[in-house]
Amino acid sequence: MTLNLKSHATTVVGHTAVLVLVLSGCGVSALEASGSPSTPPNSPAVRFLGDDPRILVHRLPEPMEAPVEGRLGYDKEGACLVIEDWGGAGAVGIPVWHEGVKPIRKQQKAGIQRDDGLVLLEGDRFTASGGMVRRTAKEFAHLKASSWCSKAPDHYVVINDDVKKS
Repeated sequence: MTLNLKSHATTVVGHTAVLVLVLSGCGVSALEASGSPSTPPNSPAVRFLGDDPRILVHRLPEPMEAPVEGRLGYDKEGACLVIEDWGGAGAVGIPVWHEGVKPIRKQQKAGIQRDDGLVLLEGDRFTASGGMVRRTAKEFAHLKASSWCSKAPDHYVVINDDVKKS
């Protein structure tokens, strides 16, 4: 069984087109077989990492290619990172970082660090490619993030490994 990403709709947020995607499929067994060395082979395709900040990481097999831009924010109540001013329209999203990203605290700020050393801290603006996924998608249902991040919207923003500071 494989994970299929199907285009659901296109929405315009400010000047940035945002691809809205719905995940469908019967499971994640193809993903489970392809874990990275730091990830147990039977771990879910999307999982939590860290405590404060607590982030989501993914290893989805097909990259999403909509532009993602915004400012990294931090929700103290939920100890979670968020994308603020997503697409320049003031929207908020919960980032789902590509496998290889880890949560960090530096200079008394929450953030992330990639394997290549890139660091993003709250307040930093960034760009990447990715896409929006509804929280009700099967592959995300086990997360139960509604009780975790108080700024949690109805969707996650899946981010590929091409993140750059802007």
